[in-house]
Amino acid sequence: MVVTITSRNQLRKTKRIIVKIGTSTLMSSNSFNSAVMGSIAEQVKELRQSGKEVVIVASGAIGLGMTSRLADSSDTLKQCFASIGQNMMMRHITDCFTLHSLDVSQILVNHKDLLGNESSHIKDMINALLEMEIIPVINQNDAISREEITKYDNDTLSAHVANLIGAELLILLTDVDGLYRSDKTKEVIDFVEELSSDIYNCVNLSGSGLGRGGMKSKISAARIMKKHTVIANGASEEIISKIVSGEIIGTHLALNGGEKSEDWTDRSRKSWEMYD
Repeated sequence: MVVTITSRNQLRKTKRIIVKIGTSTLMSSNSFNSAVMGSIAEQVKELRQSGKEVVIVASGAIGLGMTSRLADSSDTLKQCFASIGQNMMMRHITDCFTLHSLDVSQILVNHKDLLGNESSHIKDMINALLEMEIIPVINQNDAISREEITKYDNDTLSAHVANLIGAELLILLTDVDGLYRSDKTKEVIDFVEELSSDIYNCVNLSGSGLGRGGMKSKISAARIMKKHTVIANGASEEIISKIVSGEIIGTHLALNGGEKSEDWTDRSRKSWEMYD
C-alpha cells in the first residue's frame, strides 16, 4: 500500500495531461454521451484553472457514423463511417466544452505522422494551441488511412502524443474500472511497475465492450508511455479530477517504456499472441 500511495502522490505533480476517451465512454446506447462529456469538460476546466494543461484524444467517430446504418465489416465503409462520425463527434464535443467557456481544436493524425519527419511540426502546433488556452482534440485519421483502421488504435496513438509533447500523465478512460486481478471479484490492480506473467494473465479478464483497443492495447500504450498511465472507468464521477489528485482509483502503470520506433506497435501486438 505504501508503494501505491507514493506512486499516486506523483500524479499530483503532473502538469501536462493526455486524456484518451474510449468509444465505450464517449457513446451510450448508440449515441453520443453528452452527460459524460459534459462532466469531462467541467473537470478539464478545473484542471486548467489549477495551472495544468490538457489534451484530449477521442475515439468514437466510426461508432457515431455507423449509428442507424447497416453495420458492415468492410474497411471502405468503416472509412466512410469515420468521415461521417468525425464531424458529429466534434460538433458534440464543441457544444459540451463551449458550455464551460472552453475552446477546442481538431487534429487528425496517423501514427506515421507522430513518428516521422512531421512530428516536430505537430509538437509545435500542439504547444502553440495550449499556449493559446485551446484544448486540442486528437483522433486517428481513419477516413483517409486504412492502415489506421486495420493495424492501429487510439490507445497507442495517445501514448505517442504524450511522449511527443512531454506529457507526464496519460489517462485512458474506458468502460471497466481498471485491470482486474480476478474476473469473479472484479478486484482492480492498483499499481503495476513490471509486466509479470501474472499481469499478462489478467489482461484478458478486463476487456471493454466497444471500440478497437481493448485492454491489450492499453497495456501496450502504457509500455510506450515514458511516464505515468492510469486506466479507469470514464463513467465514474469526477474520475479525471480524482486521478490527478492522487486518489487510488483505476490501475496506475509506471512501466517507463518509451519505445518510439515506427514498427513498435506491430511488435508489441505479436508479443501478446501467446496470451490470446
